[in-house]
Amino acid sequence: MIKSTVGQILLATSLLILLTGSAGASGVCVWGDIDAGEFYVCGDTVTKSCTLNDTMACKGDGLIIGSGQIRIYGEGYCIKGDGTGTGIYNPGSSTFFELHDLRIKNFETGIKLRHVTGTTIYNYLIDNSTVHNSTTGIEIDDLDLRMCIIEQCEFHHNCQGIYVHGENGTHIRIINNKVHDNTVSGIHSEGICADCNIEYNVISKNGRGIDLNASQWTLDHNLVTNNAGSGIHVNGGDTIIRYNTVGNNNEGIHIAEGSKDITLKINTFCDNKERDVFVDSMGNVSGDENACEITENYNDAGTSGCTYHCTGCIGESGIVHRCGGIVTESCTFNANIICPEGDGLIVWASGTEEAPLVIDGAEHAIDGITPGDSLRTGIYNPNAHDYVTIKNIEVAHFHNGINLGSSPGSSGIVEHNVIDNCKVHDNGESDAFYTHGIATYHAKNCNITHCEIYNNTGTGCGSCEDGGRGLLLYGPGDHNNVTHNRIYGNGMVGIYSKMMSQHNYVAHNDVYGNGKYIPEGVGTYAPGGIALACKLTNYWIVEHNNITNNIGSGIYIGGSYNIIRYNDIKDSKNAPAGEVGYGINGGRSDGSHDNEIYKNTVCENEDIDIRIWSSGAGNHGNENTCDTTHNYDDDGTTGCTYSCGTQTPEGDLNGDGVITPADAVIALEMAVSGEYSEDADVSGDHKVTSLDALMIMQWAAGL
Repeated sequence: MIKSTVGQILLATSLLILLTGSAGASGVCVWGDIDAGEFYVCGDTVTKSCTLNDTMACKGDGLIIGSGQIRIYGEGYCIKGDGTGTGIYNPGSSTFFELHDLRIKNFETGIKLRHVTGTTIYNYLIDNSTVHNSTTGIEIDDLDLRMCIIEQCEFHHNCQGIYVHGENGTHIRIINNKVHDNTVSGIHSEGICADCNIEYNVISKNGRGIDLNASQWTLDHNLVTNNAGSGIHVNGGDTIIRYNTVGNNNEGIHIAEGSKDITLKINTFCDNKERDVFVDSMGNVSGDENACEITENYNDAGTSGCTYHCTGCIGESGIVHRCGGIVTESCTFNANIICPEGDGLIVWASGTEEAPLVIDGAEHAIDGITPGDSLRTGIYNPNAHDYVTIKNIEVAHFHNGINLGSSPGSSGIVEHNVIDNCKVHDNGESDAFYTHGIATYHAKNCNITHCEIYNNTGTGCGSCEDGGRGLLLYGPGDHNNVTHNRIYGNGMVGIYSKMMSQHNYVAHNDVYGNGKYIPEGVGTYAPGGIALACKLTNYWIVEHNNITNNIGSGIYIGGSYNIIRYNDIKDSKNAPAGEVGYGINGGRSDGSHDNEIYKNTVCENEDIDIRIWSSGAGNHGNENTCDTTHNYDDDGTTGCTYSCGTQTPEGDLNGDGVITPADAVIALEMAVSGEYSEDADVSGDHKVTSLDALMIMQWAAGL
């Protein structure tokens, strides 16, 4: 029995070696019951979708793609070669092919996709894969198909990272890849590729970064740095190059003689060793709004050299980041940035708790001049990168000033982002949806503090998706802090939350004059000061805010289990479209229950001071000051505990009815901590400082 078992093991091992070409290999690509032999090994043609169960080691080819709809799931495993053959080879037979999460190493060609033409609709997707230590990382040959997407992959330590060639190429997208340390070129193309794009890639430390001996490409938003030759080399025609950051290469961009119809627009070609922009001969090369210092045979329209000098947000590596550029490192402004088109700066990497990625405006501005036709954002974190800090910057005249997380339908959670000491103003359009000062989508543990957010606008039609919010917190998300900000003059509402953004802390903010662009005759949703609009906007603490002179409700509470305390809420006004100027408004019959309302001063509002949709909704509180209520009473009384006519006088901060040195001490403590109170702000400058403490001390002394 023992000898038989040993013999079976030896036989199985020999068979595995024969099939895979390596005694150390154990992985196969499983499509069914592995015990029944329903799997593929090296050299097999794949006709059914399959999943790797371990690393495969191959001599010659890895897997060959057959006809049909084929998906290969690598599960993070590797197909290793011996320096020959192709790791994944599609000879042009598949109509639908996807490759996910696979590592490919040490082949002649890592992935080869070739000769797909004709009337059949073809779609290819390669994502989250790594190809390295091969002669060519991926070769794409003459694809004529509906769409081929190569995204979120890494190509490194090959001779060529990505090689595209042929006369019939169409609809190829090379998006958001890392392409580095390839000896000849990062991305190389020959022939014609209609409607083909290279965008949002980080391309560094190659021979040449992007080498286009081809026509009809568009290059957008790439970061091309530290390449031994040209960052971008062009020898072709009908190519658009825009919003790219090209720095610290031997040459920035080299456009060879004979190239024609090349457009350079809003690129940053800076700090390259020989020249930033080099055109072999004056010809069909045009452009505008680029930044550079050294050119040869090239001028932007209407100027000599480039429109802008190499100023902007200077990275830790010395790279200059400007309009439309993707930012993968901390950077600091050394001048204002003007962006007449497109986005401003696009965050493209996460930091860490110990070393966040910091965009420091150093009190400079990024200015979009005018919002324009396409939706534009000043500082943009579209892919939910974590540990990002945006500080000391003025952002104006975009559609959205600062956007963390992209949109309601975007994936990912934005965590540990900070917006500190920023001025975000005059963004949006009065007839455009989805335009705001600061917008966060799916944010957790983020802080927005000491900012000035004003005159941002958008339009409304009675939907919770209306534009014109100073600050939008769009869930799901939680545990965000909004503190010590001045938020005023925004089109619809100062602070607005929806879609289950919970457990947030909003305190010590000065929120006034919002709702100023509500269109007449058009309903809007929850305009005013602070709107916890969603029925699941739960477990917030809103305290110590000064909320005055807003159109609509001072505080709207659509959710439940929130704590509203120590706020001054005054002068809420009715809107032209019928929204009512309530002080505190718990107005949702499907939410707005079990909220705690304590020690607020809610006075001089155009309509009811505290209004709740039902007296049986469990909302309760005590020691509030107001004159009118609806379906609300403080504990043990009718209406509020105090009426507005018996309010504590200005400067009397301990509530003893007289102004004494003790009140001055309280004001000084508030000045040190940054806390705000309208009663302590006796100077009327919308902040509490040592001047207020001095004035209260003088009053106490009878001066």
